[in-house]
Amino acid sequence: MAGESRPDEFRFDIGGCFDGMRFVGLRESTVVMGRGMGSYADDEESITPSDEDWRLFVKAIDQSNVWKWKRKYVDPNVLDGTEWNLVIRQGEAKKKCYGSNDYPPEFDALIDAINLLVKREFFER
Repeated sequence: MAGESRPDEFRFDIGGCFDGMRFVGLRESTVVMGRGMGSYADDEESITPSDEDWRLFVKAIDQSNVWKWKRKYVDPNVLDGTEWNLVIRQGEAKKKCYGSNDYPPEFDALIDAINLLVKREFFER
């Protein structure tokens, strides 16, 4: 993965029943992001990151050990809260994982990488 350009597939969303969801995803060479409830998106927008933006994103993803994350992170002691989903594929490497009120140790690094890619603090840490 290191040294490669943008992922072949990428989607991340996070939120809860009270706050709705925020999502970011790759659509061809464009990054689409928005907020919404369920499959309905409010104020969807898109940006086209530069090759350098993608290079920095991929490097940050590699450094956050996303490729080694478990498939699921769940805290069964919390009924309502925050759920998240990640799908990323680059070449032969693919990671699909989710969480409910629990996170891998490097989760904040993923949030930072996404915020860097979209050039704003779209997701809170």
